[in-house]
Amino acid sequence: MVVHVPHSHSLPHHPSGGAGEKCSLVEYVVKKYYLLLALVVIVNLLAIPVAFFIGYSYGPNTLL
Repeated sequence: MVVHVPHSHSLPHHPSGGAGEKCSLVEYVVKKYYLLLALVVIVNLLAIPVAFFIGYSYGPNTLL
């Protein structure tokens, strides 16, 4: 019992630091990814009406 206590004390010191660094890195990458994804979605939402407008105005003209 007395021997087990120091082991459990020294063990959590190492992984917590590594896990903390890893979590912050993952958070950073995820935030960057979501920012990029949001930008792509906004661009697509803006591009769809523009594409429809161009297709609607130039489509019939090219056929005629």
